[in-house]
This record gives sequence, C-alpha cells and structure tokens, in this order.
Amino acid sequence: MYPKFPDLNFSTTTKLTAADFRSGAPGYLPNYPVRAGVLLDGTIHLNPVPIISARDRVDAGGMTFGWWAVPAGGPCELPLNPINQILTVRFDVDMHSVCLLKYNVSVSNGGNVTTCQALENRIIAVLNASTTNESTAPTHVAQWGNSEAQNPTEWLPIQLSEKKVNGSTTLPIKAGNRSCENIVIGQSIRIAYARTGDLANEQNQIIAVRKQWHRGSVKFVCGGRYCNPNNAKLEQTKPIITTIQFVDVTSISASETEHVSPIAYGSLIYPLYADYDATTR
Repeated sequence: MYPKFPDLNFSTTTKLTAADFRSGAPGYLPNYPVRAGVLLDGTIHLNPVPIISARDRVDAGGMTFGWWAVPAGGPCELPLNPINQILTVRFDVDMHSVCLLKYNVSVSNGGNVTTCQALENRIIAVLNASTTNESTAPTHVAQWGNSEAQNPTEWLPIQLSEKKVNGSTTLPIKAGNRSCENIVIGQSIRIAYARTGDLANEQNQIIAVRKQWHRGSVKFVCGGRYCNPNNAKLEQTKPIITTIQFVDVTSISASETEHVSPIAYGSLIYPLYADYDATTR
C-alpha cells in the first residue's frame, strides 16, 4: 500500500508554489493529480487548478488543486467556471465528460471558413478547460510524482495527434451554408504507465502521453413541420466529449523496451490499442 500524504494546502506563511507539491515519492500515488505544465525557457511552469469536490479532495489525499484541467460538463461557454465546469486529471482515474455546444442557423455565417475556424478555436479552448477567453494547455507531464520542475528531462512531451478516418490525412475545414465540417469536436487522452522497481515497493512511472483531437461536423438541421430555418433564435446543441484512459503497460517485458526513449516508447505502445470514437459509453 502507498502511504497517504498529509493534507496539502497553499499557505501565505510558507510561501509554497504549485511546483513545491508532489503526487508521490517517487512514483505516482493512485488518485493524486497528474503533474503537468508548460515548458518555457528550460523550466516547467505549473499552474494550479482547484479541486472543488470534497469527495475528490479526500480521494486525492487532501490535495486541493491539480495541474491538468479538463472540462467537467455544462455549456461549452468560455470562460469555464472552476467551481462546476472543471476537473483535474488524476493518476489512474479514467474519466468521461461532456459539455454542450450551443449554435444556431448562423453557425457558419453562410459558409464562411473563417467563422468555422473561430468556432474550432473556441471548442479547443473549452477542451483545454480554459478559465479565460484564450486557449491554454500543458505541454509536458511529469514522469514521476516528484519530478523537479527545474529538470525538464524528468518530463514527457504530450504528443498531440489527429484522429484519421480510414487512414486518410486530416482534411481541411469546410464551411457549408449551415455547417462547419472537419473541425475539432472532442478529445481523447491516453496515459501509459508502468510499475517499476522492486516487487515489494513498486513505483508508478508515466511512460507516454498522447492527446488526440476528434474531428467531425457541427450542422444546423431544421427538421419538423413547423421549423423555420431562418429563425436566429432557434438553437441546437452538440455534445463535445472528453475521454481519459490510463493504460498499465507493466506486462510488456523490459527486454522489449530496453534502450528505447520515452517518446519512441509511446509510439510503440499506442498502436497496440484500437482507436475509439469520442462517443458516449
């Protein structure tokens, strides 16, 4: 069993920063926040995200904040409210969340690609759980629960990829009269980890991280006998979905992964698992 850490809170007397807190020593503790940040000038910068739910705080060993935010639900409107619209990624906790994008007949402004690009940018900002009107997202994840922010070699880049349809390359954004096509409408995040060290004292180490955009269409469909397609007040909604999956790759033998970098290792792991659509499960 992993030891429980004491309650961790920011204090004006100790002057601790987000980088001073740990999610394990060295391996990640189950339920503790995954440490994530942005690489800038050779240092990882961590931005705390509040953990609001009392239940989640207890499960996370008393932690009152995390570092990787994802949308929790509600409307897909910016800025997101940290109180009820944001979750933090926590180690070995699979998640599935949906927010609802509202739009009307002018979703594409009559076939304007620039309008559709702006809609995609807004959706991406929502998927990044931005609490401002601009999109922000971590670029790196700590391999260990106690990786030092000043040592980038202990951090892994988040690999961003596009979900391809039938092996094809990503298609450009298209704007129909009442639709935006081939835009981002969801994301899936997969985090591969391994239990390393002595059997009696195994430590959880993150091996690779991939975030994948899912593309599709946002289309205004006027159905029904009394539908007026020119009614600007008529709104429709589309679910924007986030799924997070942790994959334990400990069973892969050490001989298969010896002398392989973490980035290449991630490329070896992920083809072993079939891609899945961002749909409700």
